[in-house]
Amino acid sequence: MKRSLWIRSTLPLLALALVACRQQPIAAVTEIDAGGEFQIEPYAPGTCEFDYRSQVTRLNERTGEVQWQIEVPWSWATRGAGALQDDTFAFNTEHGAGAVDLDDGSPLWQITDRNHFYALASTASALVTKVASENDSTLISREIRSGEPRWSRELDADTNPWFALISNVAIVNEHGKLVATDVDSGTEAWSLATNGDHSFAPVAVGDYLFHPAFEDGLYRIDPETGGMIWHWEPFAGAAVEDLITVVGDNVLFRTVGAWLGDDDEPPPSADQVVAVGLDSGEMLWSTSSRFATQGGDDYPGELRAGSTVVAIQGQEQLTTVDVGSGEALWTVDGPFFGSLAVEDTADFVFIAPGSYDTDGSVNAFAKQSGVEAWSLSVPQGQVTLRVDPELGLLVGQSIGNEAPNETPGGALYVVDPVTGEIRWERLFRDGVDVESVHRVEGSLIVRSADPTIFCD
Repeated sequence: MKRSLWIRSTLPLLALALVACRQQPIAAVTEIDAGGEFQIEPYAPGTCEFDYRSQVTRLNERTGEVQWQIEVPWSWATRGAGALQDDTFAFNTEHGAGAVDLDDGSPLWQITDRNHFYALASTASALVTKVASENDSTLISREIRSGEPRWSRELDADTNPWFALISNVAIVNEHGKLVATDVDSGTEAWSLATNGDHSFAPVAVGDYLFHPAFEDGLYRIDPETGGMIWHWEPFAGAAVEDLITVVGDNVLFRTVGAWLGDDDEPPPSADQVVAVGLDSGEMLWSTSSRFATQGGDDYPGELRAGSTVVAIQGQEQLTTVDVGSGEALWTVDGPFFGSLAVEDTADFVFIAPGSYDTDGSVNAFAKQSGVEAWSLSVPQGQVTLRVDPELGLLVGQSIGNEAPNETPGGALYVVDPVTGEIRWERLFRDGVDVESVHRVEGSLIVRSADPTIFCD
């Protein structure tokens, strides 16, 4: 059976929607009056326990001091979940979308829509939402301050829920065909047919547009014209996933085994970390992502990409690889269970294992030698990392608690990347993923949300 990865990754989102037999109307925007609040579903235990609350907080980026904080509806997603423009922060929710004023955090508008999943992205002049269910998919340009639609465009229902926004076009994967919509007019800008399916959405990395077409390999595309710059074809039995990193002139990605409709497992050689030339698409190097066990078996490791280093993670060992050369740098012994985050600077590689069973840590290693420079202990829970050149190392955490509403449930730390000294820390009621931390005008906008509890 062929593996459809986009369905696997978004199924929890779409399963929460009410599936109908015909296309559902797009929900209207509700303006929130001054002094009003967002409508938030109450917490209720069940087979899976959820706290549907989350928070948006504005912090002073130098001190961590809270400038304002507001209760907002919760969401599964951190990717495609927030958009900044002028004086407004818009975000998706589990059942819709909403926005707050950046100056004081007051609610502006809300969409409540149990039938669709929402993804958002913005440019300096446009907010675009993609609204999807199992039966329909619609791209909508909105006024970010009011949430009201400027235009909408219906897409094929068999469209990946995510989209890329780049060069003033929004690009979707419509069952293998890439379709770009001009965000000013709502008209089609271009389309490009591929031999792939809708497993993944196109990916914008800076000014570059890529499309991981799963079994059809990786495309680099001109975002303005839709012209194919190059097409990299995968190894036999391999497929390309959507973790794509650009480092200098190298494009890094991962290939995995693809099930081709029979009972034969994909060849182990399909599991690779690959780098190709940004301009040419020609392969520069590749290395196996598999680890051998003491019993002689081997299995594919997980891939964690930093800025210039990639880490291949097994259960007992982690290997760091230089993206520029493909050379293995050094290894770190585990065991590694639970989450793992990796980041790097010119001098250090930061590795943060996280677990809900044991205390976690953030560890800095000299980039060339692998000698440990410092280690910072953090409570048990999931850890995420991001380097900000001006602020330092941002560490987000969802702290493991036995009670659903126990405080604190999360934290954000700003750490000196050279010494490991905590410059400031801020505790939150809910967990923090640095993907949901946005920097604006001397402040950090933090959307904190608990992960699901007792939901396997």
